[in-house]
Amino acid sequence: QCQDLEDAQILHTVSIEAGFRNSGITVSRKGKIMMAVRSTHCLEVPLTQKGRLMVSEEYVDFVIQVANRKMEENWKRINRFYSSLKFALENRNQSRSSPSEEKEKGNGMDSCGRKQSRSTKKDGRSPSSDQNKK
Repeated sequence: QCQDLEDAQILHTVSIEAGFRNSGITVSRKGKIMMAVRSTHCLEVPLTQKGRLMVSEEYVDFVIQVANRKMEENWKRINRFYSSLKFALENRNQSRSSPSEEKEKGNGMDSCGRKQSRSTKKDGRSPSSDQNKK
């Protein structure tokens, strides 16, 4: 579940780029945002029926080799996904620095993103509002 659509879009982009082609975003009627990371890599092979092996041992060995190759590729995708997600989140966090951090950096903006005047105190009140109270 994602807090907002922007986060879901970041996760979706990273998923697709890492090779998880069946990934997608779903928004419920109540507005809950769900992001599914899904792969196309799977292997379903019936080998037995009622406890009896239906294929040769050679075929079982072949299926194991195929499954292991698919699993190796899956681990590569997971590692690409992790690295890409970490990078995307670091970039997002840098571009989303909080308004209070921006204020501390001296950009002249208050915590709501409004330009501060020179006469505005840190608490957001102007010196004239203090004089009116006296």
